[in-house]
Amino acid sequence: MPGPIETIYPGSHRTLAKQIVAQGGALISEYPADTPAFKWNFVGRNRLVAGLSDALLITEAAEKSDTLHTACFALEQGKDVLAVPGNITSATSEGTNNLIKTGATPITSYIDILHMLGINEHGNTKPICGRNPAEQAILDLSVQGTSDGEELQRSSDHEIALFNQTLTMLDIGGKVRSIGANQWALR
Repeated sequence: MPGPIETIYPGSHRTLAKQIVAQGGALISEYPADTPAFKWNFVGRNRLVAGLSDALLITEAAEKSDTLHTACFALEQGKDVLAVPGNITSATSEGTNNLIKTGATPITSYIDILHMLGINEHGNTKPICGRNPAEQAILDLSVQGTSDGEELQRSSDHEIALFNQTLTMLDIGGKVRSIGANQWALR
C-alpha cells in the first residue's frame, strides 16, 4: 500500500482491497497508521512489490513510466525482469522495448514465464536426453533453471566453438529455443 493499511489510497480501491482480504489475500504497508497517503509513496511501495516477487513481468510501460522504477528495484534485489515486447510505434511500449534492449527477458508466451520460474508446463518428469555428453551437459543445466547463454557456456565447461555448435544442434533438434537476449528455454 502507498500509505497505511487503515487508509486505502486512492479511495476508489476500497472495494478491491476488501475483495483481496475476503479471498485470503493480504494488504501490506511499511507506513504507520498515522502517516498520510501520498501519490509519491507509490514508487516506494513498488520496492516492496519487487521484493515479494519471484520475478517481475512488465506487460506495458511508457518511456518514463513509474513501472520502470519497479524494474530497477527488482534488478537491485537480484530478481529476474521480464518484459512483453510491444509495437515499435506505440508510446506505451517504449519502456518495455527498452528494458528488453538492456537485458530483460522477452516474454512472448506463458511458456516463457513458466520456464523462468522453473515450472514444467506439462508436469513431464521424463528426463530430457541429449545425443552426446556435450548436449546433455547443456540440457541438464537448462533443467536446473540456467537460461542465460553465457552462463550455460561457462557452466558446461565447453569451449565456445563446441558450445555454439551444440546449442545450434539442440535448437535444430527441437530441444531448446531462443527466447531472445541470449536467453534459452527448453521446448
